[in-house]
Amino acid sequence: MVDIAPALIDAIKEQRAVLFLGAGASRNAKHSKGDQIPQGEHLRDLICNKFLGGKLKEKPLNAVAAIAANEAGLASFQDYIHELFMPFQPADFHLLIPQFRWRAIATTNFDLIVERAYASARNRLQNLVKTVKDGDSFDTRLNRETNPVGFYKLHGCIDFHTDLSIPLILGNEQYASYEVNRLRFYNRFRDLGLEYPVMFAGYSISDPHVQRILFDLTDPSIKRPPFYLISPGISGAEARYWASHRVFAVDGTFEDFLRTIEQTIPALARALPISIGGGELSIRRHYRVAQATEASFVASYLATDVTHVHSGLVAPRQDPGEFYRGYDNGWGCILQNLEARRSFSDSVLVDAILLAEENRRMAELFMLKGPAGNGKTVSLKRIAWEAGVTYDQVALYPTSPAGLRIEPLAEIYRLTGKRIFLFIDRVALVRHELRDLLQAARSRSIPLSVIGAERDNEWNIYCEQL
Repeated sequence: MVDIAPALIDAIKEQRAVLFLGAGASRNAKHSKGDQIPQGEHLRDLICNKFLGGKLKEKPLNAVAAIAANEAGLASFQDYIHELFMPFQPADFHLLIPQFRWRAIATTNFDLIVERAYASARNRLQNLVKTVKDGDSFDTRLNRETNPVGFYKLHGCIDFHTDLSIPLILGNEQYASYEVNRLRFYNRFRDLGLEYPVMFAGYSISDPHVQRILFDLTDPSIKRPPFYLISPGISGAEARYWASHRVFAVDGTFEDFLRTIEQTIPALARALPISIGGGELSIRRHYRVAQATEASFVASYLATDVTHVHSGLVAPRQDPGEFYRGYDNGWGCILQNLEARRSFSDSVLVDAILLAEENRRMAELFMLKGPAGNGKTVSLKRIAWEAGVTYDQVALYPTSPAGLRIEPLAEIYRLTGKRIFLFIDRVALVRHELRDLLQAARSRSIPLSVIGAERDNEWNIYCEQL
C-alpha cells in the first residue's frame, strides 16, 4: 500500500482523474519468452544492432533513432519498432486499469498494453476509444460508444506504423515536428489538463517534451487542478520542489498505485457512472437521491457566493515566498501545504466537525479568535479543507455576504440531508447576516454549523449579538 492523497482518491471515484502513462508504466509487461519490454538504453542498443552495425551506443536514444530511420528509411524503421513491441501483453496489474472510471487516458508509449488490457477485461467499466491524429472521427466514435473513455496516443501507435503522416515520435526530427497532423489532437489533451487532475505514471515530468505536450507545469499564471506524480523512491527535495508547483508525489510504482486504489475504493463506488448523482456540479456527490434536480439558484450560489470546498477545487498557484511574507491569494497555500499546522486546528476539527450529531445544536457557532496576524484565516481554510475533503462533509466558504442566505442552504440540505458546515472569515463584517441566518436555520430545522474567525478586539466590540 502506498500513501495516496484523499483528494486524488476522490478524483478517481468521481471520474475526474486523467491517467498519463510513460514508458515506466509498461514495465513488466508479459512476453512469451520472458523478454523485458524495450525501453531507454535497451531500445537504443537494439536499434543500433539492427541498423547501425552495433555502433553509436554511446549516443542518446532519440539521436540513434533519427540516424537509423535515415539509414533504413522511415517505413523500414517503423516496421522494426512494430515488430519489437507487438508481442508484449499486459501484466496482471495492467488489468486493473479498466476497473476504474477515468476522465481520459493518455500515453507516450507505442505499445498495445492498455488496448489489450481493456479488450481482455470482460467486466471493464468503460470502453476505450483511441485517437492518434487530427481527423480520425474521434468525436463521432466517442459519441457512439457506451461508457466511453478517450485514449490519446500522444507519440503514435504501432497499430499505425505504416501511416507515415503520423510517424512514431522517437527520433529528433519527430520530436521537432510532433504537432504535424496532431495539432487539434494535442490541444484537446491540453484542455483536459486545465480542467482535471493529471496523474503522471512511468514518466519524468521534468522532461521538456512533457511540458510541451501540456504546458509549463511551473507557470504560476496557469490556473489548473493539482497534478500527481507516481514515482518510486522520489527524494524529499524533488517532492518539495514539485509540491511548490502543485504537483504532488506518490512514492511508489504504477503497480503499487493500482493495487492501492483497488483496495481503497470499493468496487461499488468505482462502478457508479458519473451521470448518477448529478454530473458536474460539485455538490451533487452529496445528494441522497440519484439524479435529483436542484433549484436553479443553487448553481449560481455555488458559482458566485460561496466556495464549495471539495477535492476537485482549483486555485491559482501561491508563490511560497509571497505567502511567507504575508500575501495569501486564496486556496493555493492549502493545496500546496504551505502553512504551518497549528494544534488548535485539530482541536476545532474534533470539537466542531467530528462531534456526534446527537451532541449538537440545530444551528451552532464555533469561533477562532486571536490577535491580528496569528494565522486565523489560513487555519480556517485548512479546517474547511479537512472537513470537505478528508471527512467528506458539505463544507462551504462564503465569498460575500450573499453566501449567508438561508434559501440556497435550505435547498442544499433538502438534497443532501447532511449538516452544512459554513466557514466565515471576518465574522464582524457580516454579523447581522450571520445572526439572521442562525435564527432562520433554527426555525426551519436546518442543521448548520458555522465556524468563524475574527480578531479579539473586533469580536468584543461588534459581535455581542452573536
